[in-house]
Amino acid sequence: MNADFTISSWKGFAEALKHLAFITTKPDQTSRPSDWAIAFKVTPKNKTVLLSACNGYQTFSTELSLDSPSSETLEFAVDIFKAPPAPRRFDLPVQVTISDKCAAFKFGTDSTEPETKILRLHECPPLSISKALEDDMSLAAIEIGINPDYLISALKALKVKGEPIILRITLGTNPVINPVILSGSKGLSAVCPVRIRNGYPTTRDRFEHLKKAGL
Repeated sequence: MNADFTISSWKGFAEALKHLAFITTKPDQTSRPSDWAIAFKVTPKNKTVLLSACNGYQTFSTELSLDSPSSETLEFAVDIFKAPPAPRRFDLPVQVTISDKCAAFKFGTDSTEPETKILRLHECPPLSISKALEDDMSLAAIEIGINPDYLISALKALKVKGEPIILRITLGTNPVINPVILSGSKGLSAVCPVRIRNGYPTTRDRFEHLKKAGL
């Protein structure tokens, strides 16, 4: 996996997300597929971003400085995903626009129109992975695994908390991995690949799942 670039600007941060956003281990007959959820928290005051990755079993975090370029820091983040079995990378184009109080992240794939996310930087909560809602967070990266019901449960939990839910389902180019971007109202976002074993669900099928859950 290529890590030969540095975080020297917000544009560099976008490049980092592009390389790290969709990473999942290749399924085989002996191991459970390991889906990685990437979450990040931006601190505009000192221009840092806390990047965390979780696959439901392990959590890794690293802080990237946008003022002090460090290829070693980025390489550490990339090294997380080099353990066998070898991961496959799914690039997610990202465009970032920063203002004093919010950041607009535009996510997209080759097969879809980009989706725009607005992060309220001044309201970013503490970042915690796989501790869904225990700390009264607006959103946590929740283990989704291979069952879309995990996603439904996560959204129902968020709705009970009274948080506005922004859901973007972007059709990917891989027939079994479907990118899902979730956002709460306080600035924490998660990009989660959802693996569905029983074929490739249509957009209508996925929204039917959400409809049945009362969302």
